[in-house]
Amino acid sequence: METSFKMKKVFRYLCVVMMFLLSLSVAGCFDDDDEPASSGSGGSSASYSNKGMKNPDEVKIKVKDGKVVTLDNQKPHNFRGAQPVAKKPFTLMVYMCGTDLEGEGGAASGDIMEMAASKFKGEKLNVVILTGGTKQWKIKDIGRNTCNIYTLEGETLVRQATFGRQLLSDPGTLATFVNYASTIYPSDKYALVFWNHGGGPVWGFAVDEMAKKEKNSLFVPELNVALANSALAKKKAEFIGFDACLMATVETAQQMQRYARYMVASEELEPGFGWDWRWLRTLSENTDKDILVSLKEVVNRFVDCCEENSGWFIDFSGTLSVIDLGKIDKVAVALSDLGTEANGIFNSRKKAVAFQKGRAKTKSFGDLGDDGNFDVVDLGDYAEKLYAAFPDRAEALKKAVVDAVVYAKHSSSVSCATGMTTYFPYNASFNEAQGTWPVYAKLYKNVNAIAGHTSFLTRFGQCLVPVASVPGEHKKRAGTKAAKGGVEATLPAEDEAQAIEAKFVLWRELEPGSDYFVRLLVDKDVQSEGGKYNAKFDGKLMSFQDEFIYVREKDRNEKTGVVTYDSPAYLNGVKVRVLIRRDAKNKDGKIVGALRVAGPDGSKVASKTVMPVKKGDKLQFRYWANLWTKPGDAAKYAGQPTHKWVKGKEMTVGDSLALKKKAVGKELYLATFWITEMNADMKISNYYTQKLEMRRK
Repeated sequence: METSFKMKKVFRYLCVVMMFLLSLSVAGCFDDDDEPASSGSGGSSASYSNKGMKNPDEVKIKVKDGKVVTLDNQKPHNFRGAQPVAKKPFTLMVYMCGTDLEGEGGAASGDIMEMAASKFKGEKLNVVILTGGTKQWKIKDIGRNTCNIYTLEGETLVRQATFGRQLLSDPGTLATFVNYASTIYPSDKYALVFWNHGGGPVWGFAVDEMAKKEKNSLFVPELNVALANSALAKKKAEFIGFDACLMATVETAQQMQRYARYMVASEELEPGFGWDWRWLRTLSENTDKDILVSLKEVVNRFVDCCEENSGWFIDFSGTLSVIDLGKIDKVAVALSDLGTEANGIFNSRKKAVAFQKGRAKTKSFGDLGDDGNFDVVDLGDYAEKLYAAFPDRAEALKKAVVDAVVYAKHSSSVSCATGMTTYFPYNASFNEAQGTWPVYAKLYKNVNAIAGHTSFLTRFGQCLVPVASVPGEHKKRAGTKAAKGGVEATLPAEDEAQAIEAKFVLWRELEPGSDYFVRLLVDKDVQSEGGKYNAKFDGKLMSFQDEFIYVREKDRNEKTGVVTYDSPAYLNGVKVRVLIRRDAKNKDGKIVGALRVAGPDGSKVASKTVMPVKKGDKLQFRYWANLWTKPGDAAKYAGQPTHKWVKGKEMTVGDSLALKKKAVGKELYLATFWITEMNADMKISNYYTQKLEMRRK
């Protein structure tokens, strides 16, 4: 019996990650309120077949040289004597920047094996792959430290051209590649897929390990510049795809609209294994049909693979959308019009607070908790949350998104995903947001279609207070007190009028008698009415191997009862966010994986590496500590930091990944509410309500 490839695909990816982690130890709104356009969530679509295909793990890729020509990315139309081959119906171009995904995980090589395993019809389809951006390849005969163009012919990669040591992060390389492939491999139809990391509309696509850090990726407008100098400026591709994180943005789509009919991309972070590339068989068999036949399979295969393997010992949340680029201007204009009208909120703090309450509740993607946030928000949900304040503009935006997203699908653990996002700084630490929104404003200041949105964000960015990323306690404001079934705080009327949102936070003294307290819980399940805030707390907290851990609620599905959390930690020495899921089967919670925090080489694109947590792993949780001095104790801590990260004890993972809720100990605990507000100066800041001291008797 043939083993399910979807399971084997995950096994293959996880095995290489496990080897990487081992080497390190020796020496990266969960309900269905809004369904995505033309699709559903989770479950197997059964709309495709693997009949006649090979198991990718059985593919043996060979590499050989053809008549190799040398290309120059400064001369995008000079192909040094290369001669066009016979015309075929379709040419697929893959811009494959390997980076750590290949060097550490072999993910790019794995996807090439999947392409070959599909047994696509070579007489109908050219597959032209540009490789580079990494120091080593699992397919050992692919050129190291160089940039090369291959055609995939059965199970053989034939090297046709080389750029030498030129970079994939150079727009000239992209333009030259597209021109070469479209000229030497003439077709009736073309498509282009970008393969690597993604950083959304601010940080763009790819990380080239061969480049210096200051220029190792391509900003979205640079993709536009490159393609403007390519053959796609004259003849549109059938689609442009991003097998990368966070690229299903209106900004990306707007920049790509001149060059393709459709765009395929993810709203959320993508698992490292990426797309299931066996859809090439369907593409080669349907070159005379509308491309949507193949694109729906791309979406279904990817999300089904994420869904079928989640909850096993790692959790994959997938989203993928097909966007009609011919309709993207209507989305951009609707977003711009909403931004223009929203500028009026700055004339009224009441309106500004109401607006920010809507933004605070909007579905956000790329969330890394205390370690950062890419702050891309779902456009459909953004419109929904702002409908009360701007009904006409919000309705126009929502309708435009529904029209433009022709097909989308997401895992059952994802909600409020309507297929397209935009950048809106809010959840990131304010220090970080101060750095990102100016970059965004600079990148898109000349994009007239979204001028209203860009102008609004520029003004909104001035409301972010850098020092407010570390809240302080307001002694004269609301106190926190015990209540039936939990804890409550009542804000004075003037504070309630400017409050945007509240979270319940619980702390424990770092050690007996210390004024440092570590954060153990950040809970978004806070009920409010008339300035009174209530949080449920039964005196129990999540623990792993009998140690309390710091958990932060990410999302809550009121329909299914699924709640997801993350917890900062080190997994075999790598800084991660441990992913936790609580549901009917795991009432106290269960570890379902870990997300690597940093992108490759500290870059600002998203890590695509979701790691397993398995028996034998070394796990060390991290805790955020605040200094809460008692009256008269301030001098004792002179020169000491007011906040810091501390490490817990290192644990060895056993057979169970289950968490256990246990009663708090007899140490001193503090309960507070974390309030985000917009003050009289129209500045957004945070503060804690006065502490409630709790100690178990």
